[in-house]
Formats: sequence, structure tokens, C-alpha cells
Amino acid sequence: MKKHDFGAWFLLCGLLFLFTPGVSAMAEETEPLFAFAAQAEEVRPGGSFAVTCTPARGDIGAFVLFADFDAEVIANAKAELPESVKSRHVYTAQQDGRFALVYTAKDGGVLTEPFTLVFRTERGAEFDAVTVSFSVTDAANAVGQELIDTVQTTEKTFTYVKEPESSAALLSLIPPTGTLSPSFDPEMFQYSLSAPAPSRHSFSTPSRQRGCRGARETAKISRRGRAERRSILNSP
Repeated sequence: MKKHDFGAWFLLCGLLFLFTPGVSAMAEETEPLFAFAAQAEEVRPGGSFAVTCTPARGDIGAFVLFADFDAEVIANAKAELPESVKSRHVYTAQQDGRFALVYTAKDGGVLTEPFTLVFRTERGAEFDAVTVSFSVTDAANAVGQELIDTVQTTEKTFTYVKEPESSAALLSLIPPTGTLSPSFDPEMFQYSLSAPAPSRHSFSTPSRQRGCRGARETAKISRRGRAERRSILNSP
């Protein structure tokens, strides 16, 4: 077989194995061809997470990579490839629960740069964690010699993170002087303030939960030492 025909031949063989049941079964491990590193360990529904695939040796001329996952949690998967990888023979495909990438170098070249696989989760999915299983098979060097005789499998698990809750409720209301009536209650919005001396005073209450734009409490002191208080709450 001519050297320039090797890339096309390997690509065809890889396509025949795509989505074949059992191809990603665990086998006896040999020296790993790739190191898989998660760029983040947490994921939100509707968000994306990425895994960097770095060649662990310098003679990888061809391989087939599968990523298996829960199709009810992960909606889409794609490969982000550097220009040096895009210029080779690269084929990608996705079916429910599986993403596949077939790679062959050109003219005796080898894979030298890492590439990234990006997964996007379903916005309405409910899960505690999601696991992606990566399988590498049919790897060969630049002249067609096999690099592994087993399927190499690695798993990465990502933890679900809930969206933060927001609230505009005040946590407390403490004037610099005087007594509120009635006592503070987050569900109440009107109070009166009794002050000990005939003076004019104003105060503000910045204490609030995240999401509240602010609260301004103003008290006007009468000559009799009583205060009529007006509360103005600004909430989103």
C-alpha cells in the first residue's frame, strides 16, 4: 500500500467501528496514549464543561476516540481542534449518548498538540453528577504499526451546582437611636420610631440579602419626642 493511501484507509476502518456496541468496554490497561484533564469539576444545567485531551507520547499517527455519556443530561458534544489538527484527516460524529472522533495524520506526521472536547448540558436536566467515559482504540504510529492492543478507558465526573437563589427581603432594621414599634419582622414594611429627645434625625438601613437594591428608612422627630417613620423600599 502506498504511504499516501494510509490515511484514507485508516479513516475508513475507523468509520466501520463507529457506534459499534461494546467497543468501549473496559480492557486490560496499557500505557495511556492520552491524558484527560477537566477544565472545571462543576457544571450547571444548561451550561458547558470541557475536557482537554493531551497526547502522552510523541508517535501517535492515528486513533479513534469515543466519549460516552447520558443523553438525557448532555445535549451536545463537539471538538475544538488547533489548526495543526484540523489540517489532518479528522472525522467527528454524534449519536444519542456518544461522540466519536477519528484522526489520521498526513504524510507520516504525528499528533503533537492537545485538543478539547466540549459538552453542553440540557437546561432542564436534573442530576447530582454527570460522568463521561472516554475510550481510545485503533491507535497506530505514522507507518501503521499498532500502539495499543486494548481499549483504553478513562472516566471524568462533574458535579451539579444549583443556581444561586436571590431575595429582596431585609435581614434587619436597626436605627442609630430610639425604639422601633413593632419589633422588626421581614414581612412587615411599616414601623414607628420613638426617640428620647426633640431633635431631627435620619438614618438608613443598608443590611439586606443579596439581590436587594437597597432600603432607605427616614424618621422625622416631632417636638414631643415622637417619631413618625416612613419606609421606602427599593427592590428589583
